[in-house]
Amino acid sequence: MKTRKIPAIAIVVIITIGIISYLHRGNEQKRDDAIIRIGAVLPLSGNLAQLGESGKAGLLLAEEYINSKNGKRIKIYFEDGKGNPTASVNATNKLIVVDKIDIMFSIISAVELSIVPIQEKYKFLMFSHSSHPELSGVNNLFFRHSQTVQQESDFIISNMDDVSPITLCYMQDDYGIAFENEMRNKLRSDRIKASISFLSSETNFSTIAHKIKDSQPDKVVICAGGRNISNLVKKLREQNYGGEIITTLAYIVSGANATTKDINGLSMIDFKPINMDKEFGDFVHRYENDNGKKIGTAELMFFDSAWIVYANSVNGNAPNEISSAIKKQTTQDILGNFVTVTDTNDILPELIFIKQRKE
Repeated sequence: MKTRKIPAIAIVVIITIGIISYLHRGNEQKRDDAIIRIGAVLPLSGNLAQLGESGKAGLLLAEEYINSKNGKRIKIYFEDGKGNPTASVNATNKLIVVDKIDIMFSIISAVELSIVPIQEKYKFLMFSHSSHPELSGVNNLFFRHSQTVQQESDFIISNMDDVSPITLCYMQDDYGIAFENEMRNKLRSDRIKASISFLSSETNFSTIAHKIKDSQPDKVVICAGGRNISNLVKKLREQNYGGEIITTLAYIVSGANATTKDINGLSMIDFKPINMDKEFGDFVHRYENDNGKKIGTAELMFFDSAWIVYANSVNGNAPNEISSAIKKQTTQDILGNFVTVTDTNDILPELIFIKQRKE
């Protein structure tokens, strides 16, 4: 009789749930209802540390700004999930048992999918910041605050003509594969000259750039995150590819754009900038000067999530109370800027293109 092997990560999650259940029952503390306790599992070390540090800066900005107001305060507890599921499950364990959080923020789809079984059992409010399709409609207490592959693919297609041949280039992860499927489903097959994937461990990109150039597209669409993706953009121009290069939001959010500011013909999806009023703008400026940290796209995404929690805690801090308040308003006002909440608990930001052109 054959027996199925249980995946290692499933074993970790099962054991962790048992540990949390035991410790949670025997370690209750009285809470201060005036304080909203938020845990953040972020990649603060490893290859994706740039993402984690950006998220941390945005949450610290939110903590300082919100706590400068008269009313409820927020307290954020950070843990390094190292960008991998096992470490992130352990970090979640600590945040629940030791720090007594009721709300969790995270990023990276594989990490968030590994946390879902714990979130469903202990019913804390969770904010995901990844584009994986399976993070939509998880449950009533799970919100995904990010662009989606459907939103990005629609946005790119609506900003292109309907005849130019394109080549798709994507990282072989859930985000990249889902995006490639969306583009294939929405474009005529004769529009796609080639579809080229690469592993997350890729760093050189010379061969991939050569394949893109050989496919002779008018435009190349790159769906990938990580600072090293800038090497692909550079290699394309070094190999004299002259067409437009289009990148999904992951390019800017992961900081890859920092070293490609002089690249001509690069079009990058970004969040629509916050229209800061003078008070908030002055606060951000002081924060940047005091901390030596620039507040950009990724930082403001996490700031916005914290503000949504704070703004919807009027009737109480309990996860179900905040969740109900969020879903009652399908348009959320974040200091004069707006996001849309869908019936699958996706919080969708407005997108724009940042286009780099030389005169």
